[in-house]
Amino acid sequence: MTFMSISDLIHVAVGKGQLAHLPFLYDPAPARRVVLLAPEIQGLVFGPWGCEDAEKRCTRLRADLEDFARGGIVTVSLEPFRARSANSALLHETRDEIWDVRSREPSPGLRVFGAFAARDVFVALSCWPRSRAVRWLPRPPLGRGTSAEYAVAIEDARKQWRMVFGDAGRHGNGGADVEEYISERALLV
Repeated sequence: MTFMSISDLIHVAVGKGQLAHLPFLYDPAPARRVVLLAPEIQGLVFGPWGCEDAEKRCTRLRADLEDFARGGIVTVSLEPFRARSANSALLHETRDEIWDVRSREPSPGLRVFGAFAARDVFVALSCWPRSRAVRWLPRPPLGRGTSAEYAVAIEDARKQWRMVFGDAGRHGNGGADVEEYISERALLV
């Protein structure tokens, strides 16, 4: 059996169309972080969209993901259920290494679930509405962090990770040190 590094697995997944790199829409400045998109997220940020509401909201979602990739300041919570002001958080159970990236404005709030494949390499796997149903996003609102919907979203992210990476583990240290995930411009909240 041949061992493949996570970068080899990413290369294979991109070649198969399971993941795509997030390109910058306007400014081709070099990325400081990598954002890889599963097909669901590609559809949301690249379009086509079925309605103007989806296009406007998903354009903002893309801008939030691009800001992360450009090296913008990221407010981070490593403590599940205490991430109110964070725009990225490690979710419960921390050993699972599943994160959400929060796109709050304009309403409705969206949560992109994913995991780090390596330091500064985030894999965006699925998107869920935060607190109210969205007609163009066929998932129920998440509600509170302890809701059954959150548990389903986390399990879905784990399942999607396995579909792309098999048994390769997600990167991290269980939330012990933010610099293990994001090398610079990460502020703990």
